[in-house]
Formats: sequence, C-alpha cells, structure tokens
Amino acid sequence: MKLPVLLLLSSLFVSAETLSISEQQTLKTYNHKPSLKKTVERRMQKLAKVSKDEATEIASLYCAGEEINPKLTHKKRYLFYYVGTQSCQLYINALDGSLLSEEKVNG
Repeated sequence: MKLPVLLLLSSLFVSAETLSISEQQTLKTYNHKPSLKKTVERRMQKLAKVSKDEATEIASLYCAGEEINPKLTHKKRYLFYYVGTQSCQLYINALDGSLLSEEKVNG
C-alpha cells in the first residue's frame, strides 16, 4: 500500500511540464524598461494554462487559513506561480498545475 502512494507522490514532482526553448527565448529580456516588463508579463499569462484563481485553490489545500497571493514568474525551463507565506512556500507549475520542488526551480 505504501509503494503505490509513494510512486504517485513522486510522479507529481517528476512529470512537470516545461517550457520549450522558443517559449523560453520569448521571456528572456535584459532590458528593464517598464513597458518590456509588461510585455513579458503578458507573454507569461498567455503561456500559462493554469489561471491565478486555480493556483490559489491549489495553494489553499497546502496553506490553509493564510492569505494567498500567487505571483506568476519563470526561471530556466519552468513557468510557475510562487506562493510564499509565513508557514508555507510553494511553486505551482503554471503549465499543468503540479507542484515543483525548490531544488528543481533553483537548481
């Protein structure tokens, strides 16, 4: 009984959908003008298949009773919502809604 549960949990972290190389290139910018930041934010919102409301629902399962405000961001191959509260820190994949480990995002 323990083995199927462990396999299921590990598959949530392993099988996260990632951005393609062309999608990654559209999000890279080294210019910090506000107009370009807005353009990148719009591109990220178009690529995200999980809405901010859905990310809030997912985060509320893990961070119950706290104010949740997910922030859409990207790093390397991952497009994700970051949720940080006093007692909870989550990375929710914006492409498929799975949870990402901190090592995947920062490693």
